[in-house]
Amino acid sequence: MSHTTLSTFAVAVTDADPTSIQDFPHTKNVPHYALMARNDLVVGPWLAADAGELGHGASPLDDPGVIRLETGFVEDRRPESGTIEDTNTTADDPFESHSSVYTKGSTSFNNIVGVITGTTVETYAPNVTLPGPRAESVSGIEADSYTPRRLDTAAESALAAHIDAQEE
Repeated sequence: MSHTTLSTFAVAVTDADPTSIQDFPHTKNVPHYALMARNDLVVGPWLAADAGELGHGASPLDDPGVIRLETGFVEDRRPESGTIEDTNTTADDPFESHSSVYTKGSTSFNNIVGVITGTTVETYAPNVTLPGPRAESVSGIEADSYTPRRLDTAAESALAAHIDAQEE
């Protein structure tokens, strides 16, 4: 994992106010990955909010140097298992999608493992606006046009190492 970073721009962690990966001099040239459930009610509303000492700082999802990973399905590559976002639908725990990204065997969990082990991950499928009079938006993984896009994290890390060597 020497050339890979899972991104979190958290004030509590860095004791600074980072706004992009460029604010991290030792890792700015290595691949950064982030994931967040589409309807994460714990972090989602607070990312990039100016809340002083509160909050999570700048959103890594908005940084052009960060590769957003898909949270996907409760059981990886099985749409019939439901999406990670579907876990928020119970009244018992409306915040469940925040922690269900760690569900073993889910797309999001496998993506985290893929970043750590340097294997293949699935990149984020942006939301799609359906044509029609009401212009409904659906998550990219629920659109008829959905095709998983895979990324080899080992190749990304090798490229970053090559770029670092060229800069020295």
